[in-house]
Amino acid sequence: MLMPETVVLIANMFGVIDHFFTSVGSITFFPLWRGPRAFQNHHVLTFALAYINHYVIIQLEGEYLMPSISALCIRHKDSSATE
Repeated sequence: MLMPETVVLIANMFGVIDHFFTSVGSITFFPLWRGPRAFQNHHVLTFALAYINHYVIIQLEGEYLMPSISALCIRHKDSSATE
C-alpha cells in the first residue's frame, strides 16, 4: 500500500484531518463518511516525506495555510460531510 492511500485510511478510521507533504506537493485529507459535527475536537496529523520512502509525523504550531484538499475527498465525501 502506498502512503497516500494509508493517509486516507487513517483519516477515516480515526476521524482526523491529515496533511501530507512530499517534495512533489502537499495535500489535505478529511474523513469521507462523517461530517464536522461528528467530532468534538478537530485533530490534525501531518505526515512529511523524510527520505525516499520514510515518512515522519510533524507537529505544526500556530497559524498556517492548509494544503489543497484531495480530489478523492471532494468526489467521494458523504452528504453529511458537506455541513
